[in-house]
Amino acid sequence: SFDFVFVCIVIYSILNYIAASILKDFFVPFSNESYACKNLFFIFFYSAEHTIGALSLIRNQGFYWEPGVLSVVLNIFLFRLFFGDKISFQKGYIFLTVFLIITTFSTTGFLLVFIQFLYYLKQQNNKIKNFFILLFFMVLAIPLLLSNVNEKVSGSGEASFILRNYDALVALDVTKNNFLTGVGFSKIKNQEAQELSKVFMMSDFIEARGNTNSVITIFL
Repeated sequence: SFDFVFVCIVIYSILNYIAASILKDFFVPFSNESYACKNLFFIFFYSAEHTIGALSLIRNQGFYWEPGVLSVVLNIFLFRLFFGDKISFQKGYIFLTVFLIITTFSTTGFLLVFIQFLYYLKQQNNKIKNFFILLFFMVLAIPLLLSNVNEKVSGSGEASFILRNYDALVALDVTKNNFLTGVGFSKIKNQEAQELSKVFMMSDFIEARGNTNSVITIFL
């Protein structure tokens, strides 16, 4: 069942985070033309870190090529835990899933957890209890979210933020310029359309690049 798949992802992600955090110095670099990461016997991986003050924490990516993907998959499991049929050890899985989403340090993941948590509390009857739970959650979540956003805007993740911001803007501009017909899935067609975009012309890029924003590129 799908629950078994999600549980396997949770278990592996916990082991991956523990291994990368404790045995970080034993991880060795791996890279090819399209991807780079550090690995331990090609069993555990990480490709990015998040800095909080002087503390550098690995960003958990689980089975996937980047932490944001793991955060989305775990949010799907969290949705099933909150609003689907009851399963064994449900509360334990909720706790572990939220914890693992935090270890990805994904802004999108944090926002999805927050939205789901708000909707879940809205469905509960005990308003006083819900208020204190929400207050406690916000005290923990808001500083973490602000730290994450600040890290990506002005910290070590600034370069990634600039690229993602460019990818979003240029994709929207290409979509606007080809609103009725689109440009299709051809990489060459996408790059040609990108080179005609005002966003590309005003940027510092010499040539068109691939787009990291999977959601927006659906509309291309």
